[in-house]
Amino acid sequence: MIAHLCWIGAVYALAALAVHALHARKSRPRVCVGREGCCILITRNHQDVVEWYIRTLGLLSLLGGVRMRMAVEDCGSMDQTLEIVRRLEGNCAMEVEIRPYRGDGSRKAPTEAVLDLRFRSGPLGLSALRRVWTAGVGEAKH
Repeated sequence: MIAHLCWIGAVYALAALAVHALHARKSRPRVCVGREGCCILITRNHQDVVEWYIRTLGLLSLLGGVRMRMAVEDCGSMDQTLEIVRRLEGNCAMEVEIRPYRGDGSRKAPTEAVLDLRFRSGPLGLSALRRVWTAGVGEAKH
């Protein structure tokens, strides 16, 4: 009898939580709908973290309602960085493209965010990735 009451209470609590979550999501303005952006990820021997960056930025684009494209520019990786990126090309929430590194500085467009992993000692936090993602999102396309 007590077990049944516990189940009823748990189901009631989950339903109330779901209603609150849906209401909060619906009442929040969705300024990102209809926008798209591009992020350039520059790698060199980053097999340990490249999948995390791609999946996290894909999740941010999915949650934000933004169609995101990512170009991975590799600077001669000797590990399995490119194989990991190739595996994720059709497997994540955004378009991923592999292209050779262009170090001439001419690649930056106003709607591109550049994330250069060559000068990072460890993975970025989620707040830093949000700044990169926000910088890579262009103006609304009508």
